[in-house]
Amino acid sequence: MLDHRLVLGWGWEVQSLSEGAFNDWRCRNPEVRGACHLPVFWRALSNAAFASCGNLVVYFLRTIVTLSVLVASAGSLANEPLDKFISFDDPYYCNPGKDLDALLRGLLRWEADGESYKGTLTIPPVPRAFRKQVQNPSLAVEGNRYLVTVPLKGTWQGLPLRSLLVVQWVESEGGLFLLFDAPVEAVRNAANRAGFRIPLTDSEYRDEGVMGVTVGIEDHDGTGALYCVDG
Repeated sequence: MLDHRLVLGWGWEVQSLSEGAFNDWRCRNPEVRGACHLPVFWRALSNAAFASCGNLVVYFLRTIVTLSVLVASAGSLANEPLDKFISFDDPYYCNPGKDLDALLRGLLRWEADGESYKGTLTIPPVPRAFRKQVQNPSLAVEGNRYLVTVPLKGTWQGLPLRSLLVVQWVESEGGLFLLFDAPVEAVRNAANRAGFRIPLTDSEYRDEGVMGVTVGIEDHDGTGALYCVDG
């Protein structure tokens, strides 16, 4: 027996009818009354079309629910803090903490390429607690400069993060940029709360002995960025 489901009104009220009751309803309904006079074959096609419509409605509703769950999940991740992952043992000199250091060192694998070296993108180690917030990296190569972008979902010092950009020159220095969805001044305040002590000049070279580091903030395509560049 076919199970006909009628969607009545905007409130998605659903009523199940037997085939006989469905045909009686259809013959009484002025909008579809003519269908009860159709030959059996065409009435069967009409029944199948009606059932297919009901299945389509159910599929549509399930799709909406699934998308709503995914959007809610993404929004929730965007509000989760990443401070314990993106941490610095010594913010003034931009020395990364253990997990961030492992990420930075694990993004590129270097191999001899003639008289120079060639970098290959790898999937770096990320603690299980942060794997949903740290997305897969992508690589762009500009001459001897390698740029790895790691999309992020979360906050740092209360500011929404967009991504981590790691820059590495072949056989030379490198640096990192934390890109935020926040203005430059908000990034300055957040960095200073974390101990970076960004000056009013926006950047400062800090000598660590063998190799110093330049720490600062800048406008990056309309949003703020905190950066640390060797040398």
